[in-house]
Amino acid sequence: MQIDRGDTTIGLAGDWHGNGGWTRRKLRQFARAGVRTVHQLGDFGIFIGAAQLGYIMEIERHCAFNDIHLWITPGNHEDWDYLDALFRVDGGAEPQYLVPRNAHGFQSDHIHVLPRGYRWHHAGRSFVSAGGAPSIDYQFRERGVDWWPNEQLPEEKANEIAAAGHAEIMLAHDMPDLDAAVLRDTLAPRVSVVGAWPAPALHYVAEGRRRLSIAYEGVRPKLLAHGHYHRSGDEQIPGGARVLSLDMDESAGNALTLDLTAADFGVNWLGD
Repeated sequence: MQIDRGDTTIGLAGDWHGNGGWTRRKLRQFARAGVRTVHQLGDFGIFIGAAQLGYIMEIERHCAFNDIHLWITPGNHEDWDYLDALFRVDGGAEPQYLVPRNAHGFQSDHIHVLPRGYRWHHAGRSFVSAGGAPSIDYQFRERGVDWWPNEQLPEEKANEIAAAGHAEIMLAHDMPDLDAAVLRDTLAPRVSVVGAWPAPALHYVAEGRRRLSIAYEGVRPKLLAHGHYHRSGDEQIPGGARVLSLDMDESAGNALTLDLTAADFGVNWLGD
């Protein structure tokens, strides 16, 4: 599958959580901006049941109508058993259609999912995708139903990504351990209706960031884009990457475009 279609302006989008109405609006916005390649940074809503398959079929139709190809770097709220089986076909070497041709003849011709560590070039820029993240609320979820323990980046894959070296742009769902405002604001111990997050949950998410940090240090990207934290931001990390944090669906900071020919990446946030 060829990601570079000869276009130089691409779209980035944060979490969509299976929100069909919001996803359609974002696709129309991208189309109006002349975008034909969109990278969605996880929590797309990959749960292959009847309801979610309807969502995927609907988004496939809108992508086809707007001549947009959607490339997903998966998040934590996805069916990772399904994804691992999807990538097992060729050992995780290449992107896959999110839904390969099924018994009813449907195939997600315009919606693709990227394996962890996949690398490519687009408009002369080098990219790497590092999907997955730990769910801080995993203790309140049901294994195999809305939580999968293989959701976070395996350590061996983090080491493989690091060993493969530099890429200019790194796409992820989670964020590595960086001194970034979005991370400080969101991951400080906080109180919810169930009280403070327990120590095992905090350890679990810290382990996920540690693994992604291994990959990040090896890649040394100029630009890191991620979702997951439901915050938007644009920060330059001292001695490190420019970090674009994309917010969730129904939020103004959910989508932006990049100009891959611009030295500063030509970041343009799309309002609602």
